[in-house]
Amino acid sequence: MSQPLLSQKESKVTIVGAILNLILAAIKISAGTLGGSYALISDGFHSLSDLVSDGVVLCGIYFANLPPDENHTHGHGKIQTLLEIGMGVLLIFVAYEIGKEAAFSIFEQKQSNASFLTISVAVVSIFIKEGLFWYTYKIGKELDDSMLIANAWHHRSDSLSTIGVLIGLIVIYFKPEWGVVDSFIGFVIAVLILKVGFEVILDAMKRITDTVPDKSFLEDILKIANEVAEVEHPHDIGVRFLGNKIAIEIHIEVNPKMTVLQAHDISDLVAKKIRKYDSKITQVLVHVDPKGIEEDRRGLNLESLQK
Repeated sequence: MSQPLLSQKESKVTIVGAILNLILAAIKISAGTLGGSYALISDGFHSLSDLVSDGVVLCGIYFANLPPDENHTHGHGKIQTLLEIGMGVLLIFVAYEIGKEAAFSIFEQKQSNASFLTISVAVVSIFIKEGLFWYTYKIGKELDDSMLIANAWHHRSDSLSTIGVLIGLIVIYFKPEWGVVDSFIGFVIAVLILKVGFEVILDAMKRITDTVPDKSFLEDILKIANEVAEVEHPHDIGVRFLGNKIAIEIHIEVNPKMTVLQAHDISDLVAKKIRKYDSKITQVLVHVDPKGIEEDRRGLNLESLQK
C-alpha cells in the first residue's frame, strides 16, 4: 500500500490553522470596522495572508512526498524548499505592508479609535495565534519539517502584529489624543517580521545550495564508514538536500582482491549504518574503490576535516 502524500499530522495542523485564520480575519475586520480601528482592520488582512501560507504548506508537503519519477530521479523535495523561500518572501511582503501603512499613518498623523470590543478581539486573537504557533512549531519539530516551522513563524508574526495593535488600542483607550501610537508600534513589529522572513529564506537557501549542516556532520559520517570492518580511507563525501531529507554520497576503499559480492555486502552495511545516524538521511550511495588506486579526490576525508 502506498504512503499517503500528506500525513495526518501535517494536514491536520495546517487545516486547523487555515480555518482559525479565516475566522480570525473575519472577526478582526468586522470588529475594526465597527470600532473604528484602522489598525485592527489591517491586522485582519494580515491574518488573511496566513491563509495563503497554509495553502503553500499543503502544496509543499504534497510535492515533497511525491515518489521519484523519470524527470525527478531524486524526488521532488527541492520543490518544498523553493516554496519555503516563497514563505519567506510572503513574510517580507507582510512586513513591508505593515511598515508602509504604519509609516503613512505616522506621517499623516492618523488617529485610531479604541473600544472594549476592539481590545477584546485583539486579546483573543493573540491567545489563538500563539496557541497556533506552538501547536504548529511542536509538530514541525516532531516531524523535522522546516516548512511547518516556517508556517509556525508566520502565525507568530500575526501574533506579534496583534500585540502591537493591542498596546496601541489600550493606550488610545485611556489617552485618545495619542491615537498615532499604534502606528509606531506597528512599525517596530514590521521590522521583527522582516527579520523572520529573511531567516526563513536564508535557511532554505542553505538547503537548496546543499550547504552542509556543519563540519562535525561530515566527520561523523566518515567515522561511521571507517568503523565498518574491511573499510579503509572513506573519502569524497557529498551531501545533497532533498527538501527536509538528505542524500549522502561517499567513497570507500577495500581490498582489491575481494569478490564483487563481498564488496557489495560491505557497501550495503556502510549505507545502513549511515542511514541510522540521522532519520533525515534517506538515500546513501557508496562508491567502492580498490585500495591503492590513484584517483582525483575532493580532499574531503577525516584527515583533511580534522586539520
